[in-house]
Amino acid sequence: VYKFGGMIDFKVYTDSYKSRTYRNDLIYFFPLAPKYNAAGEDLNKVSTINMSIFSSRLNFSVSNFKFLNAEANAYVEGDFLGANEAGLQMFSMRHIYLNLKWGKNALLLGQTNHPVYIDEVSPNTIAFAAGLPYYFLNRAPQIRYRRKINDQFSVTAAAVVFSLHNT
Repeated sequence: VYKFGGMIDFKVYTDSYKSRTYRNDLIYFFPLAPKYNAAGEDLNKVSTINMSIFSSRLNFSVSNFKFLNAEANAYVEGDFLGANEAGLQMFSMRHIYLNLKWGKNALLLGQTNHPVYIDEVSPNTIAFAAGLPYYFLNRAPQIRYRRKINDQFSVTAAAVVFSLHNT
């Protein structure tokens, strides 16, 4: 089964104080400390309004096919956030992987979320970086093997290569 998809993510947001941000204000860290001029005015007390469509995504998946006697699916997804601040607005690969499953065993080859990012317990939000209390942009090339022990327990072993997408 072939499937094309994606989303257009148009955001408008405002801030009443200058803050430490990243990726053209898409990732918010914290408000900056006050910075006073000679007249005693706080230079960081500045209102801004921003708009963005950079986190819009395109994806393509192929599922329900056999490869190496396994149930297989493949997935490719990209966005326009680039791999780092300098590459903002450039198309970058978020995910590109092949997943093979033989009964209770599964093997993933390609680039996807870091192995410590557990899809089953992560919020399913549309907004970029919403609902997570930690930095999750480390999508890295990897080989991941998972053995399902029962419905509540599985064991995973992974080899991960550093990726610049986590900057």
